[in-house]
Amino acid sequence: MDPQSLDWLHRVIGSDADTITWWQMSIRAAVLFLIGLIYVRLADRRAFGKFGAFDIILAIIVGSNISRAITATVPFIPTVAATGVLVLMHALLTHISCRWQPLGMVIKGREKALMKDGVLDHAAMKTSGVTENDMREAARLKGKPDLSAFKEAYLERNGSISFIPKG
Repeated sequence: MDPQSLDWLHRVIGSDADTITWWQMSIRAAVLFLIGLIYVRLADRRAFGKFGAFDIILAIIVGSNISRAITATVPFIPTVAATGVLVLMHALLTHISCRWQPLGMVIKGREKALMKDGVLDHAAMKTSGVTENDMREAARLKGKPDLSAFKEAYLERNGSISFIPKG
């Protein structure tokens, strides 16, 4: 794009961190809030609802890019475009991983058994960074006072602990 064709945009939103005014930064913030909202809606609830590692990476990058574009430490339009590409890439990989199991396992991970037949697997808990207190808390959140009510427990891909009751 011809730099002079963007002259109007630079007058409205500023061109770099050294010359941007308070009102230009405010306009950037408002515009990027709306663009960020559009990106979050495009990414859907999956990316920003139950966070998995794949989703957290997108959330961090989107937030970082938007904040840097607000303060004019990076060029506005290329940053908005690059952030949009990342959101679309996330959506595409999510779509593919739902249809092709091996990619889904790489991107989303898999659950890990923490309890089998009512017996805690302390080795699996240790490698997962889950303590017995974490397990008890998760059981209480399920409405059960202790772990003896459950046959199996899993550390799910999103970091939550799920239980399968006895009987």
